[in-house]
Amino acid sequence: MPATSPVLDLLADGEVLERAVHELQNYLQTIGMGLDLLRLTQVDSLEGKTMVQGIERASRLLREVREYFCPPELCLSVHSLAAVVREVAEQQQEDWRRQGVRLRVVCRDPLPAVRLDWRQVRNALERVLAFARALLPQGGELEIAARLRERGGQRWVELKVSSFSATALEVEETDIFQPFLQVSTYQTGLSLVLVRQMVNRQHGQISFRKTSPRQGCFTLLLTTHSEQ
Repeated sequence: MPATSPVLDLLADGEVLERAVHELQNYLQTIGMGLDLLRLTQVDSLEGKTMVQGIERASRLLREVREYFCPPELCLSVHSLAAVVREVAEQQQEDWRRQGVRLRVVCRDPLPAVRLDWRQVRNALERVLAFARALLPQGGELEIAARLRERGGQRWVELKVSSFSATALEVEETDIFQPFLQVSTYQTGLSLVLVRQMVNRQHGQISFRKTSPRQGCFTLLLTTHSEQ
């Protein structure tokens, strides 16, 4: 039997990896406390801001690595996609407005309540919106549209996140769900990989296509087979 790589053995052991990431997060939390003190003393130097951003990105990446190898268990409940979309949009509305982005929510059909893990669906939507927001550094217009759709003899709830303004989208469609994708100054880390993982675990589908060389659209399909 061929020898296995110690690195692969570690990655295969989700419990060990989770504990290691947890310890690293503890170290980062300690450093973060020092950074909070810097913020309180209003240290506005470029070096200070760069340090803060670097620590925040490292902390986010560690959380994503743990989630990738040790995904949370599904916790199913019945909710309406329309309500979840509006909730997420309202929570982020002020941040979008400050960036000069107009966020529009459109529900084109009465949507049924569906039994899914809505905490994870909400998380996936927030990550897609974070990516879309990073593509509009100078502001612009974004639309979240929901409707019912028939496909393959099955009924789905379709959610589209579309940009109607020129973006910093200088990548190919097939690269969007690659890990650690660099788009302008934004690095995706594992966020979009985790979005696809979440959607697949709930028997949904997610895709991305360019609607023009500088515009794009995410499409999320969620099954309604368990609607109540």
